[in-house]
Amino acid sequence: MKMMENPSGFVDFFKNKITYRFEKFNYEKHVGKRPRISEELGKIKDTILNPDAITAGPRTRKQRNFYKVLSYDDNSGVRYVTFWKVITFRESVTLARIATCIYSSSPNYYVINSKEKIIWKKPNSQI
Repeated sequence: MKMMENPSGFVDFFKNKITYRFEKFNYEKHVGKRPRISEELGKIKDTILNPDAITAGPRTRKQRNFYKVLSYDDNSGVRYVTFWKVITFRESVTLARIATCIYSSSPNYYVINSKEKIIWKKPNSQI
């Protein structure tokens, strides 16, 4: 997987034969809300390349959510995880658009929305 910025301002991630594209307007809008996105593009790329879980929905069948656990901590018997969630929408066979990236922390049983369908989950994942 490689990453590049196009002259038109797109940020593209390539995995297998699929291009994951963060469009310029969408990227700038979300970086304004979440500056960590621009600081950690490498971790966002790693979330798509090597996720801990992939889910579908809950909005449409074309929506795919990639989860990557960064760290975890056990407090009073509850495991809290810090993670990246990358939300994508499949446009065609070879193109998926990145809607947003969310950096968050929560108990491990609240990370994945109950309305999402789990497509794949890494064995021994913390979520």
